[in-house]
Amino acid sequence: MDFMSDHAFFHVMRDNIFHYNESLSNERYWTLLIVMSGVFDARNKNVIVDDIIDGSTGLVALISPERLAILQQLWGMSRGSLDSEASLRIVLKLFAELLNANNCSWLASCYGKSPSELYYIELFNGWWASDIVDYREGANSKESEKIYYKYTKTHGVDPLTQLAVECVGTTRVHSRSELFTDEEWLDHPMRNEFLMPRYNVSERIYIIFNIDEKNESYFVVDREQGGEPFSREDLQLAYIATAGLGALHHRLFFERGYLPPASKPLSPREREVFSLLLRDVSEKEMAAQLGVSVNTVHQYITSVYRVFKVRGRTALLSTLMNATQ
Repeated sequence: MDFMSDHAFFHVMRDNIFHYNESLSNERYWTLLIVMSGVFDARNKNVIVDDIIDGSTGLVALISPERLAILQQLWGMSRGSLDSEASLRIVLKLFAELLNANNCSWLASCYGKSPSELYYIELFNGWWASDIVDYREGANSKESEKIYYKYTKTHGVDPLTQLAVECVGTTRVHSRSELFTDEEWLDHPMRNEFLMPRYNVSERIYIIFNIDEKNESYFVVDREQGGEPFSREDLQLAYIATAGLGALHHRLFFERGYLPPASKPLSPREREVFSLLLRDVSEKEMAAQLGVSVNTVHQYITSVYRVFKVRGRTALLSTLMNATQ
């Protein structure tokens, strides 16, 4: 579902967000407006504010005060620490809490040849999952990859993934309810031969942030057996949440070398060095943390600078900030 094209969705947003406008800080107020900037031109702020406030009735509480507090924490992760992996860990936990889900994982999807040395799985139509972050207990991306390939060998690409790839190009949310009734889903092999045996998951949605024509950032949100299907309100809330995380989405891809000006994806070790460079750790300290020689660290640093076409830490940080505005 691409909610940006749904005019009725704007009215739901208007009625709900500004039902609480007396308790919103100025930062929250404008953050919520920015999220809606894809529907109404954010540069014409006064017109937007007048239209929203004049029409506000507060009829439906899509964004309750509790959910608004979680959203604010989520979006804070996009503006906060340069340690994107630590931010991502918190974001995944908050997404699960926001949507009353058991787990949320993150997946980098790239078009073309798989760019990752660490993890990759072919999705559909030239798109690859080039990295996955899953913090659930016992999670093993390589084992999941084998099970998924076994499933696809028998049944083909799962319909939800195929739908997601076919709709590439916009920020959107997809659920199995777009494809199957509850009764059809109970008998579907994707549920019974992959999701249930591997994760005890009975309901899944994809929340997808479109970065550019070759890169998309996925949050994969699961409810375990016995959980209710995701409602339309859940999907709307998921869309709002990911739309406010643009800087984090871009940073996660930039730090993996998936975005310009990177000349190639970073290796797992180069990514570790990249992260340490942002923390202003000395080469000697890096060597101690990574268990390698100072000379080896220096070679990795040189390689990272070469990939991003910079000559030092300051230029690397500046490039990162410019790329993730």
